[in-house]
Amino acid sequence: EDPWITLHDHSPSVPAGEVLYGENKFGNIHASNVLPIHNGANVWIRLSEEGRKVQEGCLAAREGRDGWKLVRRVGPGHMWHPATDQLIGSDVYGSPEGPNSSAAWSIPFN
Repeated sequence: EDPWITLHDHSPSVPAGEVLYGENKFGNIHASNVLPIHNGANVWIRLSEEGRKVQEGCLAAREGRDGWKLVRRVGPGHMWHPATDQLIGSDVYGSPEGPNSSAAWSIPFN
């Protein structure tokens, strides 16, 4: 289940639906207050080269521009990612189907 990534301190973020990331198929309100409401959750990474200017923002990530790459997805359900790699990018599962997939998937990244 670790790492947990939340908007604020963990305890008030869970009931407020402010959990951004969880692992190990953890459910409960940690997932049910977030995933169904936001159509799941995605993990994006930004690959950048030395000296390259990178545009900030979610739009660039969603469009796969400026070095952003979608590497992990969990659909709108009641459990977080099946990954247990603590976001190091070693867990690989499912079939990459894009940012709106209903299935969970992850490709290697590091």
